[in-house]
Amino acid sequence: MKVYITAPLTHSHYPEDKEELIKLINYVDSILKKLKFSTYITYRDFLQWGRVTYNPKTVFEKLTNELKTSDLLLAIHPCRGIGTNIVLGMAAILKKPIIIVPHKDFDTNSLSGLMYRGFKETTKCEIILYTDNEDLNKKLRKAIHELKDN
Repeated sequence: MKVYITAPLTHSHYPEDKEELIKLINYVDSILKKLKFSTYITYRDFLQWGRVTYNPKTVFEKLTNELKTSDLLLAIHPCRGIGTNIVLGMAAILKKPIIIVPHKDFDTNSLSGLMYRGFKETTKCEIILYTDNEDLNKKLRKAIHELKDN
């Protein structure tokens, strides 16, 4: 099973969070690898953590192809990045199962929260609200199990 992980690493609103976000991405990636999933992370696998750039057409084609060939989309802190939300919308249109891991201060009753909850009308979708890494590990494993069984 291939999991596409998306996160807002190039956002400019919260630059102080970048190192913490990379740690979280790597933590989630390690959980998925322990579960024997392959992962695709745009910033790691395609953009090499910002060391390379491509033209817009190449980026769009690569991301679209990776999403189409993935079995699941996992979005980390999506409300903090436009690109992450675009990928989420594309996944919903493609009816890919989705797991959303919002920032700890996320309000599920906000407009973004309502939209994310609305994905359940289109595709399988789980939103994971967590307190710490141990809680995230437990809830992520449960969400994956539930998405696979339904």
